[in-house]
Amino acid sequence: QDEDKLSEAGPLFREALAMHRRLFGDEDGTVATSEHNLAVFLRKSGGDLQEAETLLRDAAAVRRKQPGDTNATSLAFTLRELGLVLYDENAALTEQEATLAEMLPILRRVRPTGQEYLVETLGRLASIAVELGRLDEAESLMRERLEIERGLRPQGDPELAGQIAPLVVVLLDQQRFAEAEPLLRECLAIREEALRPESPDYWLLANTRSMLGGSLAG
Repeated sequence: QDEDKLSEAGPLFREALAMHRRLFGDEDGTVATSEHNLAVFLRKSGGDLQEAETLLRDAAAVRRKQPGDTNATSLAFTLRELGLVLYDENAALTEQEATLAEMLPILRRVRPTGQEYLVETLGRLASIAVELGRLDEAESLMRERLEIERGLRPQGDPELAGQIAPLVVVLLDQQRFAEAEPLLRECLAIREEALRPESPDYWLLANTRSMLGGSLAG
């Protein structure tokens, strides 16, 4: 039944895009939205990623020409989707980074709209910076993400431990043990409270204890 629905949905997205192009031309925001929607469908349904990429690049080109925060937010969401497609295509890290970097200042500006995407984008850019060996940049991005998460979540939320851990790894990699220690103690306290032996993530507690030991031993 799901396959039947998908096979019906695809032509509907394509028909809508064709109609919008006939009615409004290629440079209209409505067409950009239709291109975005078809691209999302293609990615999520296992369709042609190259076609999805082309649609999203076209949609982004239209959005860049349109003024106002509403269109800027739409551009950011299209760039996010493009970033996901590039990731699925195993595109070069620098290409993925360029897309995310264009999106980042827009999401900062329009907060709190799209705030969850801002957190996600900071994390993805930080991961790329680590892979490219730019640890100072990765640290800055991770600290910004953690600061936002602290404002969104209650103290002791397990998600905070997940945000602290990669920052600690970056600090330990640079042998900045004294800076890592208080963050690791916070992370450990959260995980000791949240994780039980039957939890599938219980191994994270052992990892955190090991990292704290490493920071204390220097």
